[in-house]
Amino acid sequence: MALDATSSRADVQSAIKNNLRYERDGSVTMARDLVEAIDHYLIFHLPVRMSTGNIGGEVELDPEQAAKIRDQAKAWIAVNANGSRRVTHFDFSNFRQ
Repeated sequence: MALDATSSRADVQSAIKNNLRYERDGSVTMARDLVEAIDHYLIFHLPVRMSTGNIGGEVELDPEQAAKIRDQAKAWIAVNANGSRRVTHFDFSNFRQ
């Protein structure tokens, strides 16, 4: 799902959850979508501080943690975006028994 200015917080959170498994799936597209979703979340949907209603407590959210996940995904993209995964094949053509 492409995110845009009309995307709700739930849409953004869903996009983040759906794309967190980019490494397991080996998907550069999912990693890019995750970076986009986290950027969207950090810019438009992440309150730094919020109250918990009548309870009287406050919760502070750490945008640095989300940024760290985003940066890890960007680093993974940089390594994997060219499509060439290193695979070692053994050559037994000159193997003697």
